[in-house]
Amino acid sequence: MKKPQFVRKLFTTSRLLEFFTEKELSMQIGHSKEWWPIALLKELIDNSLDAAENINKPPEIQIVIAENYFSVEDNGPGIPDKVINRSLNYTVRVSDKSYYVSPTRGQLGNALKCVYAAPFVANGEIGKIEIVNGKKTYMIEVVLDRIDQKPKIKLNKLDEGNCKKVTVFYTDSAGLLLTPKVSNIYKTPMDAETLVKRYAIFNPHATFNLNGKTYEPSSTVWKKWLPTEPTSPHWYTPEQLKTLIAAYLSMDRDSEKTVREFIAEFRGLSGTTKQKEATDDAGLSGKRLCDLIVNNDIPLAPIEKLLMSLKKHSRQVKATSLGSIGEEHLKTRMMNDYHIAPNSFKYKKIAKIDEVTNLPHVIEIGFAIYDKDHEQNSRQVISGLNWSPTFDFLSEAKTMLFENHIEPQDPVCVVCHIARPKFEYTDKGKEQVCL
Repeated sequence: MKKPQFVRKLFTTSRLLEFFTEKELSMQIGHSKEWWPIALLKELIDNSLDAAENINKPPEIQIVIAENYFSVEDNGPGIPDKVINRSLNYTVRVSDKSYYVSPTRGQLGNALKCVYAAPFVANGEIGKIEIVNGKKTYMIEVVLDRIDQKPKIKLNKLDEGNCKKVTVFYTDSAGLLLTPKVSNIYKTPMDAETLVKRYAIFNPHATFNLNGKTYEPSSTVWKKWLPTEPTSPHWYTPEQLKTLIAAYLSMDRDSEKTVREFIAEFRGLSGTTKQKEATDDAGLSGKRLCDLIVNNDIPLAPIEKLLMSLKKHSRQVKATSLGSIGEEHLKTRMMNDYHIAPNSFKYKKIAKIDEVTNLPHVIEIGFAIYDKDHEQNSRQVISGLNWSPTFDFLSEAKTMLFENHIEPQDPVCVVCHIARPKFEYTDKGKEQVCL
């Protein structure tokens, strides 16, 4: 008797599930499951800081951690209705940062989608998120149809809401107030207080309140590069400029937007005379963006010529224009929050334009020894990129410490911050960069 042959079926898995399994969501967030609450909290704080800065207000961030939820409230304009509605579509990515080259925080690009999905994946039953944008209240409930392989999202909307806040209902979120225990002691998730203290050290103009504890700003008039400032053409490669133009055209392929109108959005090119000279030199006078399309693509040659012209008719941005945290603020925060000995504090700042990438950067380093009452403490290294703390410290900082024989058990505190228009990240969590 012939033995029956087993024939494997060819199954199809929807890309919509990329956010709804532990493995796939860990890849989207860049961290394993035990890190999700703190990683999502970080994204919400990043967005809140940017929101307040977008309307030129010193940020005021209120963070509440409770038993089964955490929330972030700010004094910004609130998440627009259209952004909330578009973010519920898991077939597209919604971001106002990913195509621009600019020194901004929070470049995950899919933060709200991760916020919606994580509570569901964590408890396996339902995810609940509440968004109040100052005018309306959105209650979002997420479940998964495993047969159709897609999320089922229920959106309830109330025409009331007197604050700007995002609340994530997450099982055992009170754990954010403790240091979670995991098997790898070198990759223990950060607690909320540690995270907020690090935000305070990198944002002199912001007020943070965590469950009633307030971290006051050192200067509400401190200046940095704002998310609303035009980007510089000197920061783009031809490929990046091409990608940006393609993003504009993907929204409206037959757009009447002219090349001249497009370049007017760049720093140093708001004047009509410079716009005319730049488009003339590029051979694109009177052309629309859609005129650049050839066979469903945009050839690189005219983009290279356009970029050369934009750089010719605009000035490179000085590194100091990015802003610096400052010696006094770093010293004060390190004294208040990390108990350093004031007379041991050392500070160094490097502000220059990289000769290879043509990108400006500002590097600031603070170093100190703990005071006598805390000299039993071991080494702390606090890293930040574009005014947002990293969970791990930078590989360059590790090398620096190793070369200077500063060991993990040494009673020192080191702060390192880098501001730069664009980082090339070497990990999914956007913690390590290639400099």
